[in-house]
Amino acid sequence: MSIKQFLDKILKNWPVKVTCFVMAVLIYFFHQISTIDKKTFVVPLEVKSEGAMVLSGGYERHRNVKIIVRARAEQLASVSEKDLRAYVDLSSQSSAGQHNFPVLLDLEERILLMDPLEITASPDSVPLSIEERDVKFVGIRPSVSGIPSHGYTLSKITSDPATVRVEGPRSVVSKITYMPTEEVSVQNATSDVTKKVSVLNRNSLISVGTGTFSVNARIVPQGMVKTFSDIPVSFDNLRDDLAVSGEPVFVDVIVEGELLDIEKLSADSVRGSVDCSFILTPGHYEVPVSVTVPLGLTVNSKSRETLSLDVVLKPEETLPDSSAVNDGEEKDAENTQPQEEMEAVPEDVTDIPQSDAVPEPQIQGV
Repeated sequence: MSIKQFLDKILKNWPVKVTCFVMAVLIYFFHQISTIDKKTFVVPLEVKSEGAMVLSGGYERHRNVKIIVRARAEQLASVSEKDLRAYVDLSSQSSAGQHNFPVLLDLEERILLMDPLEITASPDSVPLSIEERDVKFVGIRPSVSGIPSHGYTLSKITSDPATVRVEGPRSVVSKITYMPTEEVSVQNATSDVTKKVSVLNRNSLISVGTGTFSVNARIVPQGMVKTFSDIPVSFDNLRDDLAVSGEPVFVDVIVEGELLDIEKLSADSVRGSVDCSFILTPGHYEVPVSVTVPLGLTVNSKSRETLSLDVVLKPEETLPDSSAVNDGEEKDAENTQPQEEMEAVPEDVTDIPQSDAVPEPQIQGV
């Protein structure tokens, strides 16, 4: 067949042939459309920063992106968010400032084998700010909650290790002075509390070292001071023949110790005294004042450090006068003598009543 004959056959009834071809294409196109489905996924936008530049701003508005997948309905049913990954690569820019970074997609291999397949990201690029990377170590500041038991207090809190590595944009890292930790509760504690905790990072622009930190909360008895007024001062070791003249002496005392011990302390347990063992004769003396308290407590201060004493001899006891005693004895003797004489009766005297006497008989002569 010559070329002329071939062209004649093609051009024969060409309007009909063109119409059939167009209709076939349309039928194929509509068939493909009828078998392809669409599904939209929302995935987090990751930031890849392996170079000298790191993200410094703009990410808050573009945390997530939409990924639209077109494929056959039976194939699309097996696709999920974990098969799709969206990210931006900051290494494409080397200068600080704001730049538009294209959104790149990373798909599972089985997704790439689908046919037909159409994938788009919305938005397809995002404006982000970048800065130079900075690294430094900052201190750990443990967080504590709760109140220790009555009579105890939080004395000190430490962390081991005491520092952590912080990395991020220079303008942000330069302002960080410490990193907080998870809370350690000391509620109703009466002894030290130790707990393993992690660092709390509330800034998405920085990254911190991983691992746990051992936090120790030191719990100690709570201190307290209390004032006792008008504590009497006693004069110890004073000679029996000496005495201190004047009114009784009192002292005000401030006692220091643990709260639970101070709360149980009464004024009767606080004693003020002066040592008079060196005083041998009457006179005026300046003596130091001593205060004693129960074991475990200390005297913070007292209102008197010294005391002025006037020491005198004790007056002798008055004895009865000896002459007066003798006169009294003589008078008592006089008063008792007549009574003794009256009580004495002679042995040869007998009292016989006159009427009872027997008359003597008379003899007459014949």
